[in-house]
Amino acid sequence: MLIFALSLACATTPALPPAAAADAVEAPPATSSPTAPSPAANPAPTETPAPAAVPLLPADKDAGITGRCADGQVVFPFWPGEYPLPVVQLDTEVTTRVALDPCGPVTHACAISPGLYHPWSQGEHASPSALGFSIRRGVDVRKVLESGTYEDVTLEAGGTLEVLTYLGEGYCMLRVDGVVREAWCPDDDPRWPSSGEDLPETQLMEVRCTGEERPYWLPLTDAFQALPGVGAGRVVGYGDVLPASDDPDGPQGL
Repeated sequence: MLIFALSLACATTPALPPAAAADAVEAPPATSSPTAPSPAANPAPTETPAPAAVPLLPADKDAGITGRCADGQVVFPFWPGEYPLPVVQLDTEVTTRVALDPCGPVTHACAISPGLYHPWSQGEHASPSALGFSIRRGVDVRKVLESGTYEDVTLEAGGTLEVLTYLGEGYCMLRVDGVVREAWCPDDDPRWPSSGEDLPETQLMEVRCTGEERPYWLPLTDAFQALPGVGAGRVVGYGDVLPASDDPDGPQGL
């Protein structure tokens, strides 16, 4: 489990604090004045999108899954890969829309403070808004058509081989008939062929909006990265990132 442990060490995933209960406000006494507004005429703004997250399965915790979505996608608390990208650089405060949970739609306007956003960003370059980094992706569920051995695991016909996520160095997180393990990422073997689906994958940043305490989730879409004030820093070595302004070779990559 060494690679999985290294991946978790690169990300922070603080527990979701319970939503604060709203303070009760006593309604003003009724008035007979014809100019007094009706409470129904000026409803308070609400934010109650349909929940997109569903409870975790018992086996999810063994795999390190921290979120499960209604469409079957799962959330891991790290960015996979040996040198994860992008390095998000905010030179000014940027306002965008964020999600209430890692599965949900972006519905909440959020001001995000300047800084360098990446699992390896620390010290003077780190932003106080950054709380964690996650990957949300679909699961490649493979039906075992013919019994055989993969790595040191015996796969029985009729069973399942799930490719949960890529980790790094060619290794994946797998689940074989409910048992989680790390192993070399499987090829598209005809004995257990890939589902063939175009599986979704989205990198997420867990952020704190300016003036708020609870966490929100920001999908790193092309649209967000094209916003004014959003730039790209650079990976300069394993575990080390810098803003583009501090690196004469320019943004991104080694």
